[in-house]
Amino acid sequence: MNIISTCKMGPGTFEAKFVPFAQVNCVDNIFVLRDAVGPEIAKVQYLILPKFLSKFRILKFLIPFYLAYYTIKFNCTFIIGYHFVPHAIFAYLASIITNVPFIFAQTGLDIQRLAQKPLFKIIVNIVLKRASYINVPGSFSKNFWSEFGINPHKINILHSTIDTDYWVPDPDKEKIYDFVFLGRLDPVKRIDMIIHAFKLLLTSTKNVVKPTLLIVGSGPGEPALKKQISDIGIAEYVKFTGFVSKPLFYLQKSRFIIMSSFTEGLPTAMMQAMACGVIPVTNLVGNIPDLVADNKTGIVHSGQNPANICRAMKNALAIQDRELSIMKHATREIIVRYHSHEKATKQWANLLSEASQ
Repeated sequence: MNIISTCKMGPGTFEAKFVPFAQVNCVDNIFVLRDAVGPEIAKVQYLILPKFLSKFRILKFLIPFYLAYYTIKFNCTFIIGYHFVPHAIFAYLASIITNVPFIFAQTGLDIQRLAQKPLFKIIVNIVLKRASYINVPGSFSKNFWSEFGINPHKINILHSTIDTDYWVPDPDKEKIYDFVFLGRLDPVKRIDMIIHAFKLLLTSTKNVVKPTLLIVGSGPGEPALKKQISDIGIAEYVKFTGFVSKPLFYLQKSRFIIMSSFTEGLPTAMMQAMACGVIPVTNLVGNIPDLVADNKTGIVHSGQNPANICRAMKNALAIQDRELSIMKHATREIIVRYHSHEKATKQWANLLSEASQ
């Protein structure tokens, strides 16, 4: 069968969605309608939208017609919209035009917040009730949509997964970074709070060898974060790498991944780290509780202030080697078992088989 999708995702996230999907035997081609060519993936073909649609945003209402045209042209069995605004809406409209069923694939939690606003709630209800299936990042999201009134039988926990044969620990690499942040440098990630917590940690550490923090990624918050680090005098202990297309090397040289986001669907960066045996120190927002259990597959903090984060970082550094080894194994095991490409491929195969009957 042929599938068509409308989406906009960056490197890493895109592969996490489409690589396992493309490995399903019954899928012949996946056509992706977007502004630019994405990563090279077997079976995936890119349908590039005209540039004037990006230049003149008011003309984006034409995109559902392009989507409908290609759906018919390539005899597609399903339309998939990743992210509700605007892509699930585009998929919904193209489904009406072509009478081809569509699947909404949730990426983050923005849509759950929007769905609680009276006017938007009506729109969400209309769109999701037409969807054949709704794929969500985790248990928190599934429960939300069930309580929202969506038929639980068409809600699947099926989200980003990773290649657990690639993301592996390397015991031969020296762990020179105590804490690593991996992701987009955006205010929603609250990296400034992590930096404040790290300053508290450095101040309270009496050892000659001080802990280290590695920040991997780029984004709009980078200049302010670098200034913050300089102003509080901890630049000696913090390293920025900028954007890294293949962060495996840095994860394998790190002990803990640190996060404190306002909101998360189910972070790919955390799954990559956990598969490498890097233990998360994080707050339990969104669907993260599906991955992290305190003192079993991670160290939990409230995320409300730097003191709480600092306390969790101290607790992480105090873990004894034997317990640390057990936790590393457990963090990788939960990713291999529930969040690997192999797992997602089986889920997609079952979903498409059921939908085709």
